[in-house]
Amino acid sequence: MSAQPLSGRVVAEAVAAFEKSDYNVSKAAEMLGIARSTMQSRLRVARDRNMLAERPTAELFISQMPDVEETIEELLQRKKSHMTRALDHETWAKLIPVTVSGKKPIGICLVGDPHLDDDHCDIAQLEHDLKTVGGTDGFYAGHLGDITNNWVGRLQRLYAYQSTKFSDGLKLAEWMFGLCPNLFVVGGNHDLWNNGMDLLRFITHQSRAGVVQAHGARIALRWEGGEEIRIHARHDFPGRSQFSDTHGMKRELLFGWKDHVIVAGHTHVDEARVEPSIDGVAHWLFRVSGYKVIDDFAKEKGFRPKRLAPSVAIIVNPMARVEAEKIKPFWDVEAAADYLTFIRQKTTFSRSGSARRSGN
Repeated sequence: MSAQPLSGRVVAEAVAAFEKSDYNVSKAAEMLGIARSTMQSRLRVARDRNMLAERPTAELFISQMPDVEETIEELLQRKKSHMTRALDHETWAKLIPVTVSGKKPIGICLVGDPHLDDDHCDIAQLEHDLKTVGGTDGFYAGHLGDITNNWVGRLQRLYAYQSTKFSDGLKLAEWMFGLCPNLFVVGGNHDLWNNGMDLLRFITHQSRAGVVQAHGARIALRWEGGEEIRIHARHDFPGRSQFSDTHGMKRELLFGWKDHVIVAGHTHVDEARVEPSIDGVAHWLFRVSGYKVIDDFAKEKGFRPKRLAPSVAIIVNPMARVEAEKIKPFWDVEAAADYLTFIRQKTTFSRSGSARRSGN
């Protein structure tokens, strides 16, 4: 004979005792005077009939976790602010204004690739040239990049074949930028490897190195009288020709900015040419070889050495009577310093009237 189903009253008593005993099966069974197994059986029936609620947990009050990420509103504001700063920088970098006090000419030593930590860098000549710049009033340096080797990737093996370490290169860079006032520093391909430009910016910031740009700098030198001379310096300009090492600069003159001086380094060769334009402006194009005077890579590839001097110094005189004389190049930094000192004194005398010559 099958067992009779439990009545609703019996099941309800079991549920009430279970809840009263704080959901303890043994205590509930004692309260009703039944076996623990019987109590468990009645509770199963109560659960099947949906008469038994789940045991409640203690109520916890947990503060809401702060959001680690930005809200969409904050993200949008950050991106808008970044874009505003980036556009401001791009506008400034198109033609960076540099005010020249007074009306005197200035000199700029366009420093070719030094590769300071390379054993084949002519460090003695570099020191002599930049100390000459530093000891001459109105003379500045403009650096065309590849300040150190900064070997990365598979090229790091080359550190085994040179006597200087990576950290030595940074010390040498700091030393070099402290030798003279610097008008600009542009980064070369070696400087840009492995975020090396960040280190270069830090070093040049410490020495107040003027304009520092990763790829190139276009500068407008503006004198108080309203005269302007524009210089476009890059580590390199796109374009190659077997007939001219200044082909990239000529290409820039034809299809890009038409500045008074267009100069690059990178290929470790020298060339200079002047291009008159239809409006009478003289445009000077320079390729500067630099201070790495022995180049194993060039030997491997069979590149012929075409060197005049590691740097070219230009005297910038916007008040010159002849257009072509507004930029006067010297491949001897000492000669440039002597001429700059003379012409700055002559300009002072001419303005005071004490040494005015006929026709001036």
